[in-house]
Amino acid sequence: MASTQRAKDLEQASPETSLLGREMHRKFRGLLAKTYWTEEDLDDLVDFIPSLAKREEALRKIRLVHREGWQEDGHAGADAEKYAERDPGANSGFRDWFHDFCKTQYGEFVHASQLDPLTKAAILSSTSDDSYIPYQALSSDVLTCWIEPGVDGYMIGVKGGGKTSFACLLGRRMIDNGFQVLGPIRLKEEVKGYWYCPSGTQLLRAFCLLEKQGVKALVLLDEGAFSFSGETPLAREVMDLRMFSRLFRKLGASLLDITQYIQDVPSELQRTAVFRAKKLSRDQPDRAHIQVRGILPGTTKEFVWAGNVKWIPDGPPHTLPYMTKSSATFVMDFSPRALMEYLSTLPMDANLTDATLKFLEEAGLHMHPRLKHWLARRCVRTCGLTEAKTAQILDVSQPTIHRWVTADERDIELDGEMLGNA
Repeated sequence: MASTQRAKDLEQASPETSLLGREMHRKFRGLLAKTYWTEEDLDDLVDFIPSLAKREEALRKIRLVHREGWQEDGHAGADAEKYAERDPGANSGFRDWFHDFCKTQYGEFVHASQLDPLTKAAILSSTSDDSYIPYQALSSDVLTCWIEPGVDGYMIGVKGGGKTSFACLLGRRMIDNGFQVLGPIRLKEEVKGYWYCPSGTQLLRAFCLLEKQGVKALVLLDEGAFSFSGETPLAREVMDLRMFSRLFRKLGASLLDITQYIQDVPSELQRTAVFRAKKLSRDQPDRAHIQVRGILPGTTKEFVWAGNVKWIPDGPPHTLPYMTKSSATFVMDFSPRALMEYLSTLPMDANLTDATLKFLEEAGLHMHPRLKHWLARRCVRTCGLTEAKTAQILDVSQPTIHRWVTADERDIELDGEMLGNA
């Protein structure tokens, strides 16, 4: 069914490029599926490599096989003769490497072509088997085309399966796209565009502040960063977390819910999520099964894609520089359920953002001066607001905002310490 839909997408693409795209894709798939590559086949496959440096790398490997066989994977047992084979088209080690290499480079070739976006998406979405697609062969927009205000996604997977890494990859991409990213994930260093918020009120206030200014934001709600107090039953803590997730959806946030088990994902989010990702195992943290629905840049038609992806990069510059062994620090310092019940009593035309801030004030959760200091620096340094606008939002004088923002790091507390003490 999915492959039939992909074929229809390719047929409905721009008539000027659809035929060219189908012929190009048919030729590449035919070459890749061969059980033996002639010298002519190898030349044709090299033509699908757009980068001169990568093309030279492939030719250098081919010359190496001609000269001495395939040396990189070792010669063990019965495979020794196959790896020593001087014919590249028959050398098992070389064929395995060249197959994956060409598949990755083919994605870059398609992106560099003059095909329209819909044709490109249809080509890269179509696979004749259940094999993993290299991450590098996907357009960078495929995994983020769903992110816009008011839509949600979730990610599940075993502990240590790479969920936080993948979330930080999406976060890094969205910061590059002009979004602000908020979450409880601790980073090794400050990154412009990321708001580290280790408590419920701080995360909620930061989101409402950006929402009032019309700034697009992605909220990463990572269960792994939550610190359960032990003072209340764990079931109660988990329910608060789920209600917190519902609260952000009610406020129109773009939310990525990150947890271990599908049963921990709220039932309505399971039905409505436009992005679903499952990290498959701790042994292969660079692999995931992904489903996404959104609008690709330059198109108006909804794009739907599902597939297995491998070689998902981990670490800068691809991801935010998250701390790999960070203790759980996020605390829920208010009742999301009470706030949800309060918002449900408001008239339909009520401003939910203002109402949320009012609830926090009336509940005694006033903004601590240290938190104002932190928000002021973030608004100006991270979000790009003027000092005058920031002074208006936080209800302090502009000279005070200027002093906070320009203060020497040695004279102020670190952001993390401020938030932890606020």
